[in-house]
Amino acid sequence: MTYEFGEECSELAKVAHQTRNYGDAISLYDWALTMRRERYGPIHEKCAATLHNLGRTFLDMWEPGAAENALTEAAAIYEQVKGKQSVRFAESLALLALAYTHLKFLDEAEKAFRDSISVFCGKSYNHAKQSWLPDDAATAVTIEEPQKHPLASAAHAIADCAQLFLMQNQEHRAIAFLEEALEIRRYLYARYNKYRPIIAQTLNKLCELKRAINDATGGGDVHWRMS
Repeated sequence: MTYEFGEECSELAKVAHQTRNYGDAISLYDWALTMRRERYGPIHEKCAATLHNLGRTFLDMWEPGAAENALTEAAAIYEQVKGKQSVRFAESLALLALAYTHLKFLDEAEKAFRDSISVFCGKSYNHAKQSWLPDDAATAVTIEEPQKHPLASAAHAIADCAQLFLMQNQEHRAIAFLEEALEIRRYLYARYNKYRPIIAQTLNKLCELKRAINDATGGGDVHWRMS
């Protein structure tokens, strides 16, 4: 086996994941991880990236225990090589928080979401405007790959955190977070037809929740995300 074989496995694993061939994706990511560990050693951002992708795949397979293991290791590596204020660390931590949510480790999930979203706040939040959007929203036209923008990862974390709040019977906080995720996704994706389903899914979740509790505002206590 060669390093090039491992890199090919990594690319093919992404395709398998996208087409929901999860068994193939896991096997291919395992091969890629083995090759990357042999070439770079276990504490390297390429290994963390593979572990992160393994965690995402396990979450899509509804195997949160396996996801927790992969994402714990990914976050630890990113913390060591990139630092606790890095976007990559925050992305893995947010997925780890989602795994905790599925496992019903609610205290751990809230802490991980808080720490993750705090990083995104430090990188992207417009404190003067009290919004995730920049002063000039027209700058969206300059974003060529919106799915790779740090705000896209922030929106994922915020929307996933809403799931935690629902499990805690905090519907107003869930609504507030979904509204913020929707605002970000409209900013990033409104010009791209292939991403508009993401906007539609977020809006649908928000409408269903508001209908369920017969409330149109949801101004819950969400101050910790700015801390």
